[in-house]
This record gives sequence, C-alpha cells and structure tokens, in this order.
Amino acid sequence: MAKLIVFAAILVALLALAQASRFTITTTVDEEDLDLDLDNPYGGQSRRCQLQILQQLQKIRRCQQYLSTRRGQSEEMDATIEQYGEGQQGQKQQQLQECCQGLRNLENRCQCQGIREAVRRALEQLGQGQQGSKEVQQIMEAARYLPRQCQLKIQQCPV
Repeated sequence: MAKLIVFAAILVALLALAQASRFTITTTVDEEDLDLDLDNPYGGQSRRCQLQILQQLQKIRRCQQYLSTRRGQSEEMDATIEQYGEGQQGQKQQQLQECCQGLRNLENRCQCQGIREAVRRALEQLGQGQQGSKEVQQIMEAARYLPRQCQLKIQQCPV
C-alpha cells in the first residue's frame, strides 16, 4: 500500500510539473505587412490596397474611362495634368483629374495596383476578342504614362 501511495504521489508531481511547463504560442500577423495575395493574378496586392481601391473605385473608374478614350488618339501622353491647360474643361480633362485624384488618395505602394485595376476594367470593357489589338496596346501605353501625368511619386508601373 505504501508503494501505491508513493507511486500516486510521483504521478501527481509529474502531472503538476507537466501542467506548469505547458505554454501557448500565439502568432499575430499584421495585414499591413503582407504584400502578396496568391489569389491575385497581378500579385503584390494586399488587403489594405484592395480596400483602398474599393474606397476610390469611382475615381478608378474615371481612370478606366480615361484610358478607354485614349484609344486611337495621337495626343502627347507625356503631358502632365497641368499641361492640358486651364481653359480645357472637356470630358477627358475631367476624367484625368478625377483619376489622378483617386490614385493620389491611395498609398504609394497601392498606386500601381490602382492603375492595373483601371487597365483591367478598360480591357474588359473593350472585349475579349481584342487581345493583342492596336486598341489594347494604346490602353497599355496610356496606362504607363499615368504615373507621370498624375505626378505620382512612383514613376513606373508594370502593367
């Protein structure tokens, strides 16, 4: 019987020791630090950027409209928004101004994704059968000039 009591006491001591040494590790991931969304075909878009783009969606759509109206035009794409002239208050001017405002409202690291979203929408509007066409090339070229036209801190965006 004494052996049983000693065995039980040792067993209780071991269980107490095991409970005392048990700990929990909690890992917290800050979404701001994530720059890769594997489900995103364009890559590099965090949830934070997605939310910002959604908040600026109306102005991003103006980028889409601006890119769509650039098809078939030979205007100088190097012109900044100020170089269009104050007297020009045409539809294209307004689209570019609102587009640039929307892009500037995005964090710098989200601006290229905003441009890519506008390109995606413009190409979608153009239609599937136009892949590789001159219109597609003109939309892509116009999109490459948006950072400069909008005077963004980023100067190049792969589109």
